[in-house]
Amino acid sequence: MLNKLIEEIKERKIRKWITIHLSTGLSILGVSNLLSSRYNFPSYIFDLILVITVFGLISVVILAWFHGKEDHQKVTPREIVLHSSVVICAAIGFVFYISRPKLELATIEANSIAVLPFENMSSSKEDEYFSDGVTEDILTQLSKIEKLKVVSRTSVMQYKNTTKSVREIGKELGVETILEGSVRRFGDRVRIVGQLIDAKNDRHLWAETYDRELKDIFLIQTEVATKIAASLKTELTSRDKEKLKWNPTKNVNAYGFYLEGREHYNRYKSNENDKAITLFRKALELDPDYALAYTGLADAFAQKSGIFGSDAVWYDSSITMSNKAITLNPNLAEAYKSIGVVYAYQGKFHSAIEYYSKALELNPNFGAAINNIGSMYWWLGKYDEAYPWAVKSIQVDPARASGYSTLGLIYIGLALDSAAEKWFLTSIELQPILNREENLVKSYITVRNYQKARNYIQSVLKESPAETGIYEVAGFVELFAGDLQKAKLYYDSAYIKNPDKKNYSPEYAYILWKYNKKKEAEVIFHNAITEAEEYIKQGNEEFNSPYALAQANAVLGNKDLAYKWLQQAINNGWRQYELSSIDPLFENIRNEDRFKQMMNDLKQLVYSMRNKIDSYK
Repeated sequence: MLNKLIEEIKERKIRKWITIHLSTGLSILGVSNLLSSRYNFPSYIFDLILVITVFGLISVVILAWFHGKEDHQKVTPREIVLHSSVVICAAIGFVFYISRPKLELATIEANSIAVLPFENMSSSKEDEYFSDGVTEDILTQLSKIEKLKVVSRTSVMQYKNTTKSVREIGKELGVETILEGSVRRFGDRVRIVGQLIDAKNDRHLWAETYDRELKDIFLIQTEVATKIAASLKTELTSRDKEKLKWNPTKNVNAYGFYLEGREHYNRYKSNENDKAITLFRKALELDPDYALAYTGLADAFAQKSGIFGSDAVWYDSSITMSNKAITLNPNLAEAYKSIGVVYAYQGKFHSAIEYYSKALELNPNFGAAINNIGSMYWWLGKYDEAYPWAVKSIQVDPARASGYSTLGLIYIGLALDSAAEKWFLTSIELQPILNREENLVKSYITVRNYQKARNYIQSVLKESPAETGIYEVAGFVELFAGDLQKAKLYYDSAYIKNPDKKNYSPEYAYILWKYNKKKEAEVIFHNAITEAEEYIKQGNEEFNSPYALAQANAVLGNKDLAYKWLQQAINNGWRQYELSSIDPLFENIRNEDRFKQMMNDLKQLVYSMRNKIDSYK
């Protein structure tokens, strides 16, 4: 029987058919992979070819069996049924294959923990900030332990009053243990109940009730962190034990003001930020040596300039507050992070990295510092160094939108725009703000998918018609798409409330230039040049200023200056050669050999970083 089957296989030349199919399929896969990496094709194209190759092998065997002999053989109903079954299975297989998770950043790690928001058991709902503050402080204590992976505040606060099970939360956050509990404050006493649970099987590992005087709140937090480490069999180093010594203030009322101030600060609104400043100052009135309250002021002062547009003098005040905190407590990670934030806002990225790194020495799980270091390396154009920090940021803080946004920026800089789109959409889903939507739109423009960019902008305009910044982004899309009339209408709408022509974009000046309104355009270019040169004099290391200078000078016909500033932008971290190559403002130099060589050199640099990042995976 077996011999007869072998003879049939030989006679029908099945092995030959299989060899031809496999060699052809593998060759097509190789070419597809090469073209995909070169031209950034969607990943499903390679997936489709792979599925066809695998299931096609079955069809080839069927075909060879029915038609492999020399004599002519008709197609039978049985053969049609078999081929149809293979096609159906291939279609189902393709759907399942492309639906699989492409990247699991939240993998379960050993010695990992999430501290869920403690339930407020006090009769007053005003004590909600107190229970949240205790949660965050216990989390902070745990995050100082180097061998623990601790999920950051941003990610755990989404589970406040959740109905999800511990298993679900553990899987979503990528942790093996969950700490949950409650806080009740009554008079000058506090009761804290905590229980540590194995997220895989709901097994209780440790539980404790602390019924103490309110002044012992910091001893409780240290004891909780120490006992959890012991339950997880995490050995504390002498450095860990030193960092866990926690007594930020001897005045419990000052602690209350600080917690309430932090609650308002975390809402990231201008009026809430001012309330936070008032509360931090009240804390310092009660305890002038309260280092954490100084860092609270430092953060709030930095926000006034960096986010809410107040005078830059607030940056100086912020650094003064941080330095005061460091004088009082040289091991306070929050103070170094605060200085890093100011330097980042000022475009002094190397200095920012230095201070963020110091913060991480003191608190290895400091989510904000981890994410910010990745962002700094992105600004410097060092994507291969930014990438591991961005991934780590998402692992430590999977609900922080900025981590996904940084990853999207890295991918758009690496000319991997379909991957960039995925991460931008994730960040926007978590926190839809204008600059992330703008970056998503630019990823569409980079690959010249102008209609997709238009569709997205229109959907945003429907939701936020009063947001003038959206009109500027819409104008940017139409400019690159070549519709100057529509571009001008959008920019006019964006700038209608700003008649002094300051803070107008070089793109708008270019449009006016093309409409032969050269005097108006020159005023805008002059303002942009003056502002950019001032930023550079102040030690700002970002690439936007020299890039704007390159654009303005290219349009004005100052080619040598255009090349000088374009090279400076590249030196500062500009990497998006695809966008520069289609930038309308470079039309006077785009076809010159010097420009083409700069873009080619930039492309080679980007590809070298892509190769390094591939080696991390």
